[in-house]
Amino acid sequence: MTLLPKTKATRRTTLEIGTAFEKHALRYLNDGLCMDLRRVGGAHDGGIDLRGWWWLPRSRARASTTGTDQSGQSVSSPSEVDTEGTRRIRVIAQCKAEKKRLGPRAIRELEGVMANLRSRTKSISPPPPVLSSSALDQTSPTADHDHDHVHDIGILVSQSGFTKSTMTYSTTSNIPLMLIHLPGGQPNDDEQLTSSDSETDSESESEAASASASAPDLGKEGRGSDVDDIEVSSLWWNNALSDGVLGDDIQLRRTIGPKGVGVGLWMDGRRVKRCGPAST
Repeated sequence: MTLLPKTKATRRTTLEIGTAFEKHALRYLNDGLCMDLRRVGGAHDGGIDLRGWWWLPRSRARASTTGTDQSGQSVSSPSEVDTEGTRRIRVIAQCKAEKKRLGPRAIRELEGVMANLRSRTKSISPPPPVLSSSALDQTSPTADHDHDHVHDIGILVSQSGFTKSTMTYSTTSNIPLMLIHLPGGQPNDDEQLTSSDSETDSESESEAASASASAPDLGKEGRGSDVDDIEVSSLWWNNALSDGVLGDDIQLRRTIGPKGVGVGLWMDGRRVKRCGPAST
């Protein structure tokens, strides 16, 4: 009888663990929530792991249409009017692959990153152009961008979840926050992560060809064909995001997938799909 040598357990570095989880979170945010993010982690990332845009459809406005009945009398009935176009929201995300649940300190850190970003954006942004009233029509792409450039949200993705005090603190925060408990994303044994992964997740061919932490091909910028295999323990946002930035138009609904219960975004009774430049 031939005895096989014992397989030595691979010890992963903090860099490898963090990089694998960032890619895991990137895949879920881009595919599951239809965002358009990229990795920017590195020595000079300013505390930001993922950043980009979230393009969302504008809500349907209720209006009244006028017609006539059989007797010729004019009658009005409510109808839905699509306001056309999309809106974009700037997204800043941090990914925490820690064994313990995250405390309020992680939220305060993200708030600091957001405040610093807003300060820098205001200092370097040119004044908005003077537009005529016709140019401010909601169907105008320029109008979309001018109105939405001030909207930004912070996302904290945790591999181990959040403490009760963290949730309480986030509820009172004035910063629009989304908290996601996303298990999984551990580095695979056959993955070979190098120090170059920590610099930036550029759109180079070598990065696009590298293996993901969750096995399926991510394609460009972490987008795959399906995220039903990703387990989502919870997804929550505070009032500053749901009532403020989103305007109470987007709802969270539980979904059932191969990994169990997940979370989906719904609007006007339909699941939100990718829109904006990333949909082409």
